[in-house]
Amino acid sequence: QVLVLVAVLHITESILIVLSGKYGTMPVILRRGDGELVGAFNLQNFWPLPLILMSAVAVPEVNLSPGMLSMPEWWPILPVAQAAPAGHQWMYAMIPVVAALGYTDLAIGSSPKMRRRKSAMYLGTYSLVLLTLALLSVQHTWLQLVAALLSPLGHELLIQLDIRKELEGAALYVPPSKGVMILDTVIDSPAYKAALQPGDILLKFDGLLVDSPNQLAMALEAVSEKFILEYMRNGRLRQQKVSLEKGKTMLGVILVPSGNEVQYIQLTEDKFLLWEWCKEFMGKNKY
Repeated sequence: QVLVLVAVLHITESILIVLSGKYGTMPVILRRGDGELVGAFNLQNFWPLPLILMSAVAVPEVNLSPGMLSMPEWWPILPVAQAAPAGHQWMYAMIPVVAALGYTDLAIGSSPKMRRRKSAMYLGTYSLVLLTLALLSVQHTWLQLVAALLSPLGHELLIQLDIRKELEGAALYVPPSKGVMILDTVIDSPAYKAALQPGDILLKFDGLLVDSPNQLAMALEAVSEKFILEYMRNGRLRQQKVSLEKGKTMLGVILVPSGNEVQYIQLTEDKFLLWEWCKEFMGKNKY
């Protein structure tokens, strides 16, 4: 029953990850293991989830209320394995609880939306396998051990393999050969209102070339309050009319790192303390 609950919660989490969209998405500059600075997104969500659980309770038969409903023989899906004590009968009571689901991830080689979809797909597949094993273990008790081991170990292995693939793959948000790339836009800014997106490459402002952050600043000083922006999205050239705020030259874009930034985040590798202690202990007793 516990494993089924874990599987159902993970399935729910995978659905919530997809539905979250841009909520809990923060642009960051990340320093990779090789020293390269790249643009990335830190994805974090937290969901308090109200649940109603059914708990089996042995009650004396004489205390049974006539208004209680009798459950069919096939209910619940996972029956109580042992017989009720003499003079008692199993009853199922509903208990309200709140489960806390959390999601933390990094989008480096893919957009936040695509990253969420991949994570949800992997988590959903794992959850369905765990749910299947838990249900089969009702008839085949030896599968209980397999499912119990898969629950923590499979989940941890899935996370480690997925994040390693994302960290070691090609970064998406890096300076292009021409133009400047957007990492993200500021809410309610002219860029945000013009529907510019992460990964868009700005090329020209009213015909003025933009190949560096300095040229971007100079172009914003030179153009009028309303100008035509040429940019590239997914390999296709586009044009968009942009309106700046009166008297201001702020477009409202966060650019991908150029490589000389002094402020960034860097990931550190977690250590399994028990394993580290064993290595230290073996080293001291080697001689």
